[in-house]
Amino acid sequence: VILVPGAVEQAQGSVAGGAMATATVLTLVVLLPPLIYFGARLMLMTPIAAGEETGPIGLIRRSWALTRNHVWKLIAFMILVGITVGVVSGVIQMLAGILFALLLGPPEPGSTSALLVTLVMAAVNTVMTAYLGTFVARIYVQLAAGGEERAFT
Repeated sequence: VILVPGAVEQAQGSVAGGAMATATVLTLVVLLPPLIYFGARLMLMTPIAAGEETGPIGLIRRSWALTRNHVWKLIAFMILVGITVGVVSGVIQMLAGILFALLLGPPEPGSTSALLVTLVMAAVNTVMTAYLGTFVARIYVQLAAGGEERAFT
């Protein structure tokens, strides 16, 4: 925010403007690549914690070791899954919103249709979370069991 002229004033005044948008985009451009990289390298920590006996530093080391030659595949997986989840969630939310708006009126805050759309999206997020956890666990099993030749088959 400090690097973009006018962004500090907009941030202090709680006013959205062009400078604040520029600061946000600049932050995303700078921070997103390392976050994606470290996310891919550390994505196996949960299944490692569930399947192996090791401490916090051991979890990081093991995840780092398992993902060593597969970072680009994991990044591609994360991006593709993120796009897929976003599109599927958006379509389901749109369809639920249209359906409940036709049946019960517009989904305004506090309305029954807004509540039902929220419940549908909570159910979709629950299912997606279960699938994503399973995907990550399967990647862990493949990388831990077979090394290079069995990865992502």
